[in-house]
Amino acid sequence: MRISIYSFYLILLTFLPSIAQEKGQEIVVDSKGHTSIIRKVLFSGNNKKIYSVSEDKTMRVWDTKSQQLINTFWGNVNEAGKGGEYNALSLSPDNKLIAVGGNLDQHEIAILNLSTGEQIASLLGHEGKITDLQFSADGEYLISSGVDQTVRVWYMPFLDNEIFEEEPYEELTIEEHTDLVYNIDLSDDGSRLVTSSFDGTVKMYSMSVGMKSASLMKVWETADKFTNVEISVDNKFVVAGDDHGRVYVWNTNGTEVASLTDTKGFITSLDFSDNDELLLVTDSQGRIVLYDTEAWEQQKSFKSKNGIVSSAQFANSSKDYILVASGHKGEMQLWDLNQDKIVRVYTNQSKYFDSITSMGDHLYTGHNNDQYAFDFTKMKLMLHTSSSQKGTQLSKDGWSKVDDYTLKNGTLELSVDPKKDGKIVTYGKINNQIIVSNKKSLKVFSEGGEEKFQFMGHNKQVNAMSALHSDKYLLTFSLDQTYKVWNLATGELLVSLFISKNDDWVVWSPQGYYSASAGGEKYVGWLMKKEFGDLPEFSEISTFAKMYHQPQVLQKIYTLGGFQSAQTTLDLKEKEHVLLADVKPKIEWISPQAEEFVVDGKVMVEAIIKSSTSVKTIKLLIDGRPIVIRDIETTKEGDHFNYHVKHEYAVGNEEKTLRMFIENQNCNWTSPPKVIVSETEDETLDLDIHSLLKEVDVIEKKNLYVLSVGVSEHQHEVLNINGAHKNALAISDLFLGQQRGHVYNDVKVTRLTNSDADKASILFSLSFMNQQVSANDIVIVYLSTHGTFYKDQFHLTTYDTNPNSFSSTSLNWKELTSELSKFPAQVILILDTQHNEKLGAIFKNTQNVEGYRNISSNENGVVVLAAATGKESSLNEEASDYSIFTSSILNGISKGKADYTGNQLISLKELVYYLSKEVKEKSGGKQHPDLLVPTTLPKIYVGEIKSN
Repeated sequence: MRISIYSFYLILLTFLPSIAQEKGQEIVVDSKGHTSIIRKVLFSGNNKKIYSVSEDKTMRVWDTKSQQLINTFWGNVNEAGKGGEYNALSLSPDNKLIAVGGNLDQHEIAILNLSTGEQIASLLGHEGKITDLQFSADGEYLISSGVDQTVRVWYMPFLDNEIFEEEPYEELTIEEHTDLVYNIDLSDDGSRLVTSSFDGTVKMYSMSVGMKSASLMKVWETADKFTNVEISVDNKFVVAGDDHGRVYVWNTNGTEVASLTDTKGFITSLDFSDNDELLLVTDSQGRIVLYDTEAWEQQKSFKSKNGIVSSAQFANSSKDYILVASGHKGEMQLWDLNQDKIVRVYTNQSKYFDSITSMGDHLYTGHNNDQYAFDFTKMKLMLHTSSSQKGTQLSKDGWSKVDDYTLKNGTLELSVDPKKDGKIVTYGKINNQIIVSNKKSLKVFSEGGEEKFQFMGHNKQVNAMSALHSDKYLLTFSLDQTYKVWNLATGELLVSLFISKNDDWVVWSPQGYYSASAGGEKYVGWLMKKEFGDLPEFSEISTFAKMYHQPQVLQKIYTLGGFQSAQTTLDLKEKEHVLLADVKPKIEWISPQAEEFVVDGKVMVEAIIKSSTSVKTIKLLIDGRPIVIRDIETTKEGDHFNYHVKHEYAVGNEEKTLRMFIENQNCNWTSPPKVIVSETEDETLDLDIHSLLKEVDVIEKKNLYVLSVGVSEHQHEVLNINGAHKNALAISDLFLGQQRGHVYNDVKVTRLTNSDADKASILFSLSFMNQQVSANDIVIVYLSTHGTFYKDQFHLTTYDTNPNSFSSTSLNWKELTSELSKFPAQVILILDTQHNEKLGAIFKNTQNVEGYRNISSNENGVVVLAAATGKESSLNEEASDYSIFTSSILNGISKGKADYTGNQLISLKELVYYLSKEVKEKSGGKQHPDLLVPTTLPKIYVGEIKSN
């Protein structure tokens, strides 16, 4: 029996989310990239953006050159909380609209306006999943195919003020296939439509003017299932692939020209280069093959290291670059065919662990040479643990797998349902219970084989299991990249944990209570369903930190074994019935409406903000930098507060991104972005992708102000540390050497080391610098000194700090951040703090996680690059006079080791990535930097490679 494409690609799972979805809200992981099979990839007309859809229920938009994720759109689930997977997408020729479909609610095809980010239409008619979509070359029609065996043609009206001038409607339905229609293609002139179906046929239709009728021209048949079809650009050839790896080539008059057999698996993609010189073929076994269309001979072939290639496409106006989606983890690669190598990778931020074990209340896990431990009683991740602390896994205790659906232990036998549960993945015994993880379920059985209950929470299969809390809890790790802890007696999901590639983490309960590392909050959020016809809205979990950032609640849930016990013990107010969409402020933009072009270098920002509670703070974020708005008119309408906001802003020559930060009594919310550009850019213009990748970014050069502080020697010798002043001098020299280059105009440096770095001098320098800078400048504040917690506040020692009057003579965090928050410019705070053990136990060696989180929030917008996290301290490098952290900054910028794109420029993103890997490697895993970049920040360059 042949396996259908849906089971072959990815088994559709039946796990239910842990948050009650009848309330229209659930907690989801956003790993900043796809986590499941990508079903379709597309370039924008000018190749600058990439669009991708996945069975992970997201459509994502990427910057081709920088590999940066630009935007994410989530799929709508149905009333039972299922579905939402995307299978298909198509981009309109003018690049203004995108159509997406798949397993959405009511099998809708959602039409999105890319300028506003809003869904503007729902096309209803299909009675099953959508398998493929394609706009006509003139943008007037959209063709769709589905599992319901039909092909449909939809009329797409013109846009008027960013919405359709009339409702789209179904123009034509073709019902001539006897099995699902998997793929379609429409010729560029709109005269011919080809369809491929699992019924073993490819059909070609002649389309009438206005797409009102379709006349069958030709039928090609095979005993296998057709999975893909494509018409050449010149209309001379039709190619089709089947589920056994064969590709057929026909003339459009029906004659077979060639049969291509180099691929073996299910044909997943067919694409002609724009000049028809090459045909790209990919299959489910990871093969990528290119054919010369003159002789139909293989020109090149590759094999994906990730396995299945699920979608691929040539770049527009190029036969030298292809975009390939491969593997079950949602990765895309951009291939340079001339060099036969991958030049860009687009992937998620999940860390894929090799195994898990547990001991007591600790999870132990590892990835390559990195070892991690998570203490569930303290809700803290330990980043460097002894390799001997490995814990244990679940015992099989005599049970063995007889076949894919049956376990046996002597005369005892246990079976799962092949249809409902799928194949057994892993299993083990805790006390007298057998835990069985299947492709579609996670179940508990008695030793006699009787099913007791099912755990609900993971949305992909569980691959590893262990026991916690004296065998009272089950610990699971899933392909959805979350760890979950369950009460074995009640089946209740207690907490979930996610760990990112850069060692950030977040742990949360199904009710929304959470704890996180300083940079971990961005990976989990609330997905709030709207009315049908509107896409769900995602808000990072930090949006509702006022209500739910309570680590002590998580600790009680874990130790007491359930939320109700924790709620009673802590006397928590009931929050389960709070609709977060009602708590969150709402914004109605008056100006700018969508992507707006600047007149005379200025733009008027005007909006109406509505909130169910009074608003404490409103800030305009310009490229992530907060600006306080003075012109606010407040009115009250019933129980709601309305705020009319107006602010004129000088944009300059660069593209700017505008957002609004709003704080009310319950949440801190940041609105979706509005883009302001100074001149029109034609998205439909095909650009040479080779030139796009190689061109030097046009940068509006800024002035740089640097305050570099290093205190090795103190008035009180007990505070002395090694090398801090050398670190500060090296940093100031580094940035002074960047003057009048490609990134900066003037660079103005203030150095304060040792006796010059008293508290008054540091505060005066910050205040004086604030008077000099403008909104378009960059400010870097570097501090290398002793950092410690004293009386529940983080302090930095200055030259004149006195241990006997520590609070008043040291620089405390509140004093520092108060000065930083006043700057109109973008601030980058670099902290290279050490700890002197001679100070004694009263001075705690703990990093300032909550302080880092607050100052780097969207409200404050400060970048924080801290040398270490948790109870770690900055370590010195044996081969140089500098700390490992400072040495890594120097090498990353001046020696270009952080230049991953090869453009001789170092972006902040590149530097952050380099520091996260380099510091950990140089310290042997003993030091992990805390690197926090506000999510609203655009691409920033911090330096360039300077030739000696």
